[in-house]
Amino acid sequence: LEAAERRRFAALGRYAPTVSATGTGAQYTVTGGESGFGWSMGGRVDVPLVAGGAGVGAARTATATERGAELSLEQQERDLSVARVGAEARYTAALEVLEAQRASLAASERALDLTRRRFEEGVENLTTLLDARRTRDTAAVSLAAAVGAAGVALAELEAARGVR
Repeated sequence: LEAAERRRFAALGRYAPTVSATGTGAQYTVTGGESGFGWSMGGRVDVPLVAGGAGVGAARTATATERGAELSLEQQERDLSVARVGAEARYTAALEVLEAQRASLAASERALDLTRRRFEEGVENLTTLLDARRTRDTAAVSLAAAVGAAGVALAELEAARGVR
């Protein structure tokens, strides 16, 4: 955005008026013995408005450059806004997935504890116990992946917000 803003400012600068002022002062002597101080001042303002000739093309080019810079800036601002909204949505979704994975891990740990007790009582077989352990381990891996995804989503959100 900063680069687009600089291009827009440079294009606008071509239309800025140029102001100059001059002044002179002098001691003078008039024939006959009178002396005094004299001064003059002048000013000039040049405004780059061209009525015709080769300057018309340059003025049109400058106008087109300015408009192009403004459009570029507007597009970058819209793109940034879309990126920010998208990043916020991804981060919110990542947090929801994270909570769901935590709940899933807690439930699978409870199920493993129950299956382990039932196995020790002789009600469940070894295959059921191993399945419960695999389910718990899979939930733990999914939780770790969700933590990583939430971190990536947070980094994207901060980048979209301009956090450094």
